[in-house]
Amino acid sequence: MFETNSITKNEYGKTKTISKVINLWEGLDLFISWASKDSSILDYLLNKILDCSIDRISKNNTYKDFSHSLEHVNAALKATNKALDDAKIHMVIWVLNEKDFLFSNIGKSSCYLVKKNSVVEITDPKDKKSEFSFISNGELEDKDIITMSTKRLMNFLSESDFIDSHSKKITKFNDSINSILEEELSEKNLSIVSFNYKWEEEIKSNNHLLTAKAFGYKILDTTFVKRVIALGMITKERMWDKSKLLKTILFALWIIIAIVLLYVIIWKTVQTNTATQNTEIYQQYLDDAKTSLRKASESTSNKDIFELNISKTDELVWKLEEEGLFLEDIIKIKETTAQLKKSFNGIESFEEDESKKVFSLSWDKTVKVVGVNNKMYVIWEKSISGPIIEGKETKKHVFDSLWDDKFIDATNLQTNIALITQKWKVVVFSNNWNFKFSDVIGQDTWEKSNMIASYASNIYLISKEENQIYKHQKSWNNFNKWIPYLKKDDQTAIGSMIDIAIDWGFYILKKDLTFVKFFSSPTYRLESLVLNKLPENYKRTDPDAPLKIKTRQDLNYVYMLLDNKIYVFKPNSRRYQDTKSLTYVGQVEGSKFKIIDFYIKHDWELMILNTSWIYKMSFEVSDDKLLVR
Repeated sequence: MFETNSITKNEYGKTKTISKVINLWEGLDLFISWASKDSSILDYLLNKILDCSIDRISKNNTYKDFSHSLEHVNAALKATNKALDDAKIHMVIWVLNEKDFLFSNIGKSSCYLVKKNSVVEITDPKDKKSEFSFISNGELEDKDIITMSTKRLMNFLSESDFIDSHSKKITKFNDSINSILEEELSEKNLSIVSFNYKWEEEIKSNNHLLTAKAFGYKILDTTFVKRVIALGMITKERMWDKSKLLKTILFALWIIIAIVLLYVIIWKTVQTNTATQNTEIYQQYLDDAKTSLRKASESTSNKDIFELNISKTDELVWKLEEEGLFLEDIIKIKETTAQLKKSFNGIESFEEDESKKVFSLSWDKTVKVVGVNNKMYVIWEKSISGPIIEGKETKKHVFDSLWDDKFIDATNLQTNIALITQKWKVVVFSNNWNFKFSDVIGQDTWEKSNMIASYASNIYLISKEENQIYKHQKSWNNFNKWIPYLKKDDQTAIGSMIDIAIDWGFYILKKDLTFVKFFSSPTYRLESLVLNKLPENYKRTDPDAPLKIKTRQDLNYVYMLLDNKIYVFKPNSRRYQDTKSLTYVGQVEGSKFKIIDFYIKHDWELMILNTSWIYKMSFEVSDDKLLVR
């Protein structure tokens, strides 16, 4: 089922290495790759590993048995009374059960799954465990190569180094890797074990031959065929008493009839066998899909292994759906897969029930929800409702002077609300509930913009066409001429600006869903932000769904509305000028309605606007993980 080859380097320094491949049962094999600065514990721990593995890991309960074996190995490690850092132990232990693999590692050891066109590092390079605390598992395909090492090979090799050697024999594969490492690792000991998983073609072809033989015997060994043969023999005897012409005609007719009947029998038998074989194949697909799903549920802490198993499950389910088979099982598998993906991506769902409702909406089209003095206002196309206070009647204020125009965006402006219209006009809704058009001093008209933001008494209009942020300072009841913020080179570099949020600096969301942060003072600066721990579903699949980012100077997090989900990110620093990265902590989604907009009352409490009402959603963050309360 596999070919294996090992490399050990024991030429330099005090570090000693070991590579072992041990057959536990038929189709069940153990691989060990190990390096340690303290050679005195090598034999002790190796004997302990073998003692815990041989005759103790079975084919039927491999995962459970392997887990128990690792517990004994951990106990042996502790019994040595030597810290991992002192002993410099880097080890990986593998078990291969036919095509299913399990492994665990400690120290700086690493494992790689090498396919024809890709390389997956299936160990976490950042996680240097001091004990065997987690088992990863998966399934191998024909010609997959597994390489395990006591060092992280990706520090010295590129993906192409692995892929270029993929088609070679495993000995030449390892030789190619070794020749590259010779140049990079001139004075460091290491251990590498590689094996190439193969489907045995000879067994496969022999199985086909046996099947063909059994098929032939099955056709011949039927009562009907035997009767046809007997009838032919009787007919032949009678023909000798007739004329030569009649003999020839009857014999020819018998041959034709026999051929037709035999063809019908063969065709029916082939159809029956094909249907049986297809059923068996698709039953195996179903079993494999359930197995891959189980492995995914056991590997949620290992991103690559989880995604490999989920991808395998989705592929098998698609094949079954194409044939219209096992539909009830498919429904259950897809439901479980969806829940696993949500859990893996940190998605928290909540019910929009009556107890969370704050405000019911009319049939008018809503634009946005805005907060002023910690009170909410709903923006409609030609009016504003608010302030919205639970248990009190809410007034609706209509701006009759809009005529054929309408509101398209709004922002809080200290104790007022500033709005922008479809015809690029700015309206201020004052705290005494009056509307007023505002003029811009030094310009004939306001610039074309469909987004408005504010900070202190200033408003900012965002032009998507020009990819520019325009600042307007307040001047009595009006605003001064625009001040453009972004330099031409930065306008080009940003590409397409989707939205901004202000917390002293400007968060700018780009079309590719990356962030930059812009600072206008004390010096002009544009900072590209690193996004950490992004989930698998961080992508835009619905171009018509709202896409917004929000934050304030009094908030600890940055919030983003994407594909009907609210993502929550944590900046690396509370000092706004030190922001270098955002770390994903989770996302929330409703169960029934699509989200139009949301207002952050304070961290951990959101007011969410959908097509039917505004409802309250509370959450908490524990260990950088979001949980709905």
